[in-house]
Amino acid sequence: MWTTKRGWEIVDETMQIRGGRGYETAQSLENRGEKPIPVERFFRDARINTLFEGSSEIMRLMIAREALDPHLTMGGPVLNSTLPLKVRAKAAFKSALFYARWYPAKWMPALTAGRGVSPEFRSDMRKMKSLSRKLSRGLFHAMLRYGPKLDKKRVMLAALSKSEQSSSQ
Repeated sequence: MWTTKRGWEIVDETMQIRGGRGYETAQSLENRGEKPIPVERFFRDARINTLFEGSSEIMRLMIAREALDPHLTMGGPVLNSTLPLKVRAKAAFKSALFYARWYPAKWMPALTAGRGVSPEFRSDMRKMKSLSRKLSRGLFHAMLRYGPKLDKKRVMLAALSKSEQSSSQ
């Protein structure tokens, strides 16, 4: 989703730079003696790419579901009032152990960011790791704030995902 969105932004900016000539085909530009830059083709291809994999809104729902699912699977039994207290307590203990290690790690800088990556991309890798940890913390804070409501949303997201998959077949 990010690459198709970013690709669209880049080709849109390129169209702005090229102006009216950006709408001309490469062959038309070449026939007029100009450099045949196929911006109009890139423009069409980039736009359709945002639709091929599913609309951005559906992709966001699927990404949210995938990001939340492991956490809700672990914490869901804690919030499920229909389960026996013993099961809920065991799930709470297991969750506490997991998050006691997981959460502090989301505040620590990535010491291994960029290992095995070309030197010119290491700063980008560190930035991506930092943003990923920030996203993880935000997700965790939302889980704490909205608790059981997220589990209900997960059920809704799963149903939406299944109906979207069956309609595409």
